Amino acid sequence: MVLNKYTALEPTASNKTTWLVLLLLLSQLNSFGQSTRKYLVLLRDKANTPYSVTKPEQFLSQRAILRRQKQNIAVLERDLPVNPMYLTQLQQTGAKIWFPSRWMNAVLVEANEATITAIQKLAFVKGLEFNRSLANARVSTTTRPTTSDFTLNSFDKFGVVDNTPLNYGTSQDQITQLGADKMHQQGYHGEGMLIGVLDAGFQNANKVAFLKPVFDENRVLATYDFVKKETSVYEDDSHGLSCLSTIAATVDNQLYGTAYKASFILLRTEDANSEKQIEEANWLFGAEYADSAGVDVISSSLGYTQFDDASTSYTYQNMDGKTTLCSRAAQIATETGMVVVVAAGNEGSSAWHYISAPSDAASVLSIAAVTQAGTRASFSSFGPSADGRVKPDLAARAREP
Repeated sequence: MVLNKYTALEPTASNKTTWLVLLLLLSQLNSFGQSTRKYLVLLRDKANTPYSVTKPEQFLSQRAILRRQKQNIAVLERDLPVNPMYLTQLQQTGAKIWFPSRWMNAVLVEANEATITAIQKLAFVKGLEFNRSLANARVSTTTRPTTSDFTLNSFDKFGVVDNTPLNYGTSQDQITQLGADKMHQQGYHGEGMLIGVLDAGFQNANKVAFLKPVFDENRVLATYDFVKKETSVYEDDSHGLSCLSTIAATVDNQLYGTAYKASFILLRTEDANSEKQIEEANWLFGAEYADSAGVDVISSSLGYTQFDDASTSYTYQNMDGKTTLCSRAAQIATETGMVVVVAAGNEGSSAWHYISAPSDAASVLSIAAVTQAGTRASFSSFGPSADGRVKPDLAARAREP
């Protein structure tokens, strides 16, 4: 129907329907104009911060501080939290604060186009990571992670000799291939170690029988979901459950994990329903959480190469350990004294072919996959890194993804 300025519409049922459709369209257009996205806002400095490197107990747990002290690692300015005054000013623009990053001196915010434009004009704002949004916004709760309650309780037993032979069952070949049986015989089962697992979810991990001892003994010290911004991690993807079981499972004559007496922090950083760079930011926040909690080892079977939005995808040349957000985060994590163990990637049979981020980071342990015979699994990604370093670093038994 064509209208001109001399036409008057009578209130017929047909016309009412037309106006309703037009109003709905206008509403959708207005909503689209005000849609929010997530941006990682980079800040210029940490000037006038209330935090100090001489008082790390303000922002690190006792366990995190001792880990540094044992390795003669100094607390640096990059370890200081984001200046609270900057957080307040960002919030005053109308932006929603998701998570701050100590290491990158950055803040993940949710904002519409007008707000993010205003934010970039603030004197203390340096710019945006990748100069664009990382993802569309999602509904979240307001729970924020904290590590203020971490202590050294339950971490005073390590290397207690126990020569009791274990019935490994179907895990026998994997355990012996790695030499973990020899470690178990010498009394090393993970006692005294805190492992942070970063993954896509740990569906029903708190209910399955083979992880019952972990939960009965309260060895899951904390959980956090950086995708949904909530504390529970047991409702989503099961990939993390599989990875956790290779470390922590205990079923006599069936399955034993390599460090089944360790304690754990379970962190969901990956959204299995999509592939976006926001997941790299989540990995960064998860690694910082692990650091402040005093984690000894980060284990993460995640990797990033191609994204749903092809314009944001990486190339092999980006696998230099310095370009991707998650690789920069992984490198810093190692420099705080954590051992960072990551999957090399499952792209060996694909067009990509090479390792994924963050396995390209210089100081992380990039793990390839081998068969029972010790030969490279067909899907396992190839090295070297783009700048010619030997990657992967080690290999372990794996199954087809």
